[in-house]
Amino acid sequence: MSEGNLTIPFFQSLSEFVLPLAISFYTFQMIAYLVDAWRGKFSESPFIHFLLFILFFPQLIAGPIMRHDDFYDQIDRSKLTFDFVQRGILHIISGLIKKVLIADQIAKMINPVYANPGEYDGVSILLSTFAFSFQVYGDFSGYTDLARGSAFLLGYEIPENFRSPFLSVSFTELWSRWHYTLSTWIRDYLYIPLGGNRVSELRYNLNTILVMSLSGLWHGNTYTFFLWGFFHGIFLSIERFAFGRPDRKSMSNLKKLFAVIWIFSIFSILATFFRIDTLEKISTFWTAIVNVKGKIIYKPDFWGLIIGSYIIQMIEYKQYFAEKLKPYTTWIIFFLSFFVYIALSKIEAPVETFIYFQF
Repeated sequence: MSEGNLTIPFFQSLSEFVLPLAISFYTFQMIAYLVDAWRGKFSESPFIHFLLFILFFPQLIAGPIMRHDDFYDQIDRSKLTFDFVQRGILHIISGLIKKVLIADQIAKMINPVYANPGEYDGVSILLSTFAFSFQVYGDFSGYTDLARGSAFLLGYEIPENFRSPFLSVSFTELWSRWHYTLSTWIRDYLYIPLGGNRVSELRYNLNTILVMSLSGLWHGNTYTFFLWGFFHGIFLSIERFAFGRPDRKSMSNLKKLFAVIWIFSIFSILATFFRIDTLEKISTFWTAIVNVKGKIIYKPDFWGLIIGSYIIQMIEYKQYFAEKLKPYTTWIIFFLSFFVYIALSKIEAPVETFIYFQF
């Protein structure tokens, strides 16, 4: 490590490799298929079914990561129903709102902050870290909605990947709601083979830190991704040691509120390692938080995007709304389609590339 250049040679050399687009998603999917076949979880099936499973285009580039039992049973009985058409259109509209109307608009506000942090005041630096979490959520969850919507319109249902993650009251709950198909993949093919929770407390914590560190490397071959996963493993271990497994049902509303703020704040701060690729740049970014003067990003449109993102997650969390509004689905589709059309027509700048395309 050279003075003034905080890079780790091994991980830096890894980052120089050029990898195929979205290699991690279909690699993980094929690993799960091979392991499940070896475990005898399913019998032989036509090769054409395997090709359809691996190359199913809606989720090919950025997931969700499917298992054999998520898809194979649908192949011979897939059928396009009116319900699937409605769900497909609603998911596509939801994906467009999350991606284009929220995530991309947040990106336009915070990208300049990350590019030149010294030009902005400290409050904007702090708010950018929180806003980036909403950007990633809108970007990736939006893609998942588009993928699921496309699948519905082809007569298939593929797994959901996000379950209102920023309403979590613990890190354990967060990782059951954020990128759910990756979390369960890590649990079933890494964590449980290492002993799961049937080992000593020390071994459990080491396993947790190990698999979360590997999860970080899954996102990218730079050491900041490794540190992002490593620190998440540390917080999961601390949480288990200090609180056991926090139970949402036993918490008062006030405790839930503080827990949600705490979990989201730590998640957002750690996201700095996800967004910035060297410790030197991270140091420069956080040093700017002491700035008293500078440009600001916290204007009404900024707060509108943040509030809108939270409202979407609250609606998704309260799933009973879906049942109450089901009789009005056709009118909701019409209204939302008109709203999205008008909103998209007002956007002049091109959309941002999906963040998870790089993984």
